[in-house]
Amino acid sequence: MSITPPPRPPQRRPAGNAPKRAVVQEVADLTPRMRRVTLRSDELVGVDPVSPDQRVKLVFPEGRVFGDDPTEMGRARRRRRTYTLLDLDAVTGTAAVDFVLHGTGLAGEWAAGVRPGDEVGIVGPVGRYEVDPDADLLVVTDETGLPAARAVLAELPAGRWARVHVEVADDAERQELASAADVELTWWPRGDAGPGEPMARVVDHLGDVGPDTKAWVAGEAAAVLAVRAHLLGTVGLPRAQVDAVAYWTLGRTEA
Repeated sequence: MSITPPPRPPQRRPAGNAPKRAVVQEVADLTPRMRRVTLRSDELVGVDPVSPDQRVKLVFPEGRVFGDDPTEMGRARRRRRTYTLLDLDAVTGTAAVDFVLHGTGLAGEWAAGVRPGDEVGIVGPVGRYEVDPDADLLVVTDETGLPAARAVLAELPAGRWARVHVEVADDAERQELASAADVELTWWPRGDAGPGEPMARVVDHLGDVGPDTKAWVAGEAAAVLAVRAHLLGTVGLPRAQVDAVAYWTLGRTEA
């Protein structure tokens, strides 16, 4: 009688800085303005997640796929944009990226027309943020930080508390944010306000923030700066307890 050996686990490998060719497996709309693209790459097999808010550089081809030139992805410096990489599976080599469909720019136009079989390059992932299982958490972000916020909240254990404020275009952009922790979630529809304005005004509605609370802030640069300044100056949180990242700047595109 022959015995089939169990499948061997994938060989672990560092993420590396060379672009990995990935193929689009699935496209799904989470909301009217948020589209999830599931990718797969043989070069992601054995690559472990590095943090819940891990980021990658996506390299976009001129057409739907890259050509036969093996240096094409490496040379496409001006066709790279930074995104959060979700659900990285080292066994299957799959991951997902959520795109805000704003209809303009390199990544926005690619996401608006993407379909299974298209290709994209991936550089990374990178990230250093770690969820503290012994601390309560304050999250302030906009839709660009929503994918990472979802991953951060998913790592919070039961018995912890999280207060979450999210700026979105309108009520149709609300999403479920699953967590074992006790989450108090407030959505801030933009309406006629400018991007980043509701997020910056969140500081007037934070209430009491405990001295041991950790904060995760991400979104438009000016709004992130305003929230960070409030938490450090008015609230008095130590710098080590505030993780604030500008994901984008109003009036500028990443290039």
